[in-house]
Amino acid sequence: MSVTKLRGGRRTGPARFRAGLLLALLASWAPLQLASCASAPERRLLAAEWFTLGNARFEKKEWTEAAAAYGRALALDSSLAGARFNLARALAESGRPVEALGALESLLESEPGNSEFLSMQAYLFWRSGDAQAAREVYAELAALVPEDPKTRYNLAVLDEATGNFAAARDAFAALVALDPKDADSLGRLAACEEALGDAAAAIAALEAYLKLRSGDAAAEAKLEALKAPPPEPVAGETAPAPASEPAPDSAPDSAPVPAEPGS
Repeated sequence: MSVTKLRGGRRTGPARFRAGLLLALLASWAPLQLASCASAPERRLLAAEWFTLGNARFEKKEWTEAAAAYGRALALDSSLAGARFNLARALAESGRPVEALGALESLLESEPGNSEFLSMQAYLFWRSGDAQAAREVYAELAALVPEDPKTRYNLAVLDEATGNFAAARDAFAALVALDPKDADSLGRLAACEEALGDAAAAIAALEAYLKLRSGDAAAEAKLEALKAPPPEPVAGETAPAPASEPAPDSAPDSAPVPAEPGS
């Protein structure tokens, strides 16, 4: 096929476009060829580069791109446990917790007692909406690392989320006793005390919380509401007796969320 040339030896626009397109296709095809024909050391090197790219995306919270990069790394070197672990987290954060559980499965099979893997599994169960399964894993984890405050906190959060306010209250109180400046536990303790009907204890916990986190408008409004006197009963009506147990819908105003693994 002849190519018409303009003055100066330059090709026509369409011909130049076709040449550029061919180069682009060759450039995108070359890495695939290299990956499929590479030796084992070369594949490991390529996998490490994809892993590094995934970590860079992960740091920027570009979860979908990070997951794709980790997937490419694992396709080249399936032994990269760090890439598999980070892939599970990236999938969860991009709204795919069920896929994330699948990605984590081989790590749990290889090291069933690994506390980091179990913590991630519990977090993924929580993200997938299975609070009971998440609680079971956190309970297992608490038996393995009873001194870990994050695990104890997360277990208490899940007790609170499933309506076991008394157990959650006791756990949060124990955490506050260990660290009086644990604002997160103080905030959850206040919510549990309120759910259990102990306004005085809820007020005390909220006041301690606000000393650590002043300016929390929601907590300040809650404290003001708890301190407000109860409304006067209307003439002819009998004031309701205090409930001995919290009503089913008396959960805290803000939904508790377990701490993320590694945070």
